[in-house]
Amino acid sequence: GMYEYFDDVYTGDYRLKPNYEAYDLARGEFDFRECVMVGDNLEKDYFGPKLYFMDAILYDKEDRVNQNIVKVRRLEDIKNKY
Repeated sequence: GMYEYFDDVYTGDYRLKPNYEAYDLARGEFDFRECVMVGDNLEKDYFGPKLYFMDAILYDKEDRVNQNIVKVRRLEDIKNKY
């Protein structure tokens, strides 16, 4: 039910994060500043995209990360962040 909140969804399955190429492929034809990376890995899915000025949301289901970052415990909460 999340697809209704996004214009497009891209994945970086062909390159490994945190390499630039993975984020570049995942952004498709959009500028990095127009994209949001959502993932459950703090380094690869949150801090990695930030290096390229891409917004990021950490999916932290168990609320284990205590840093002051943008995160959600439920994926449906993403719609409240934007």
